[in-house]
Amino acid sequence: MDRYTKNALLYEGKHGQVWPELNPFPEVASQRSFNDLPQYDRNRVDMAVNWYKRLTTVFADLLCGEPFMATAGPQATADRIIKDNALVLNTYDLTMDAIKNGTGLFKIRFDKKGIIEVINPRLWYPIVSPDNSHEVLAHVLAWSFKEGEAEYVRAEIHERGKITNKLFQLAGGKLHEIPLTTIARYATLLPVVETGIPEFLIIPVQNILDSSGVYGMDDYSDLDDLVRELEKRLIQASRILTKHADPSISGPASKIDIDPYSGEAIVVGGGQYYGYNQGEPAPSYMVWDAQLPAAYQQMELIIRKLYMVSELSPAALGELKQGLAESGSALKRLMMPTLAKVNRLRLRLDPAIKDVLRLTAALEVVGRAPGATQLTNIQITWADGLPRDEKEVVNLEVARKMAGLTTIEESLKRLDPEMSEADRKAEAATIREENPALM
Repeated sequence: MDRYTKNALLYEGKHGQVWPELNPFPEVASQRSFNDLPQYDRNRVDMAVNWYKRLTTVFADLLCGEPFMATAGPQATADRIIKDNALVLNTYDLTMDAIKNGTGLFKIRFDKKGIIEVINPRLWYPIVSPDNSHEVLAHVLAWSFKEGEAEYVRAEIHERGKITNKLFQLAGGKLHEIPLTTIARYATLLPVVETGIPEFLIIPVQNILDSSGVYGMDDYSDLDDLVRELEKRLIQASRILTKHADPSISGPASKIDIDPYSGEAIVVGGGQYYGYNQGEPAPSYMVWDAQLPAAYQQMELIIRKLYMVSELSPAALGELKQGLAESGSALKRLMMPTLAKVNRLRLRLDPAIKDVLRLTAALEVVGRAPGATQLTNIQITWADGLPRDEKEVVNLEVARKMAGLTTIEESLKRLDPEMSEADRKAEAATIREENPALM
């Protein structure tokens, strides 16, 4: 729970709440008028480098930015389930959960039709075998809420083929089970629901999971030290530049006036003014050479380490040197660490989405939804998320055709995956008529 809370704050850019030592100076509540200026502490510098959000969205974009395509029998049922449940968008959200929290969760339920939801990992408490941490005996979803002054805990216990609904009242630090009818919105729930499917309706997707782990490993924890140090250096450099942007001056004491109301010595001008009389030593600054270039070099080193630890290629963020990615294959070579990470996530997601589609269709059959049918032979086709180099793709298909390694129909299928089969056949027939030499 601590990790979930910390990572949520880091994702939202609220780094000062996670690392208060970076900026111990008070924050101004409001700066809407000049009356607030005296409260403003110039030592405070808010400079959050939200590497976490950028990391999360880049990997989610590469994996799900281009919608995956699912084929199954019957295809119409698979297409309907995907469309009705916005499964591509839900998969994107689940991917971000897996990167941020280490675990993403699909939940399947039935309400006149199969419904696929993405569940907050905070609500998930797996019960595993004492002999094997990867053998889940039950999935518990539990959350607390208040009704008036009373605090309650609602729980769903998911076992194979069965869901148990419970309601508790929290009093004196203990849970006391009470009837579901205590809360009006739960009055129609059955204490035990037989799903008719001998499988779990909760499908977790882990990020990285070792042999002894129960919860997946997040991608944020390894970056904390580096991001904190980078922000520390940026804040310190900003304070130094701000300090030297407001120089003080010295000059004749005759330029100093006395405010008749406050009695304070004032001078018209910027910064601080030090007056002195002739023959007195002129005041001067104690100058410190901040050596900011050394700080900037350290920042560059930290950023390089961030790329390495996060497996994020600079090319994924558009940082390309001239001439380094003149083709799609060149871009892929630059993106190798990032694409390897995306593939690792894909290996976890692919079987989960197949199970989600299969179980949703099966639940509709059990619930006797109109037009419900079982799904068979489910296959998921993923895009690589990279911009398509049309010239390179066409040249590749030409080379295949000239070598006799493909047909016109198959080349058209790869060149335009969204073209229907009938249109492909008609296009291929036209090509044969217009270019008999290709035959």
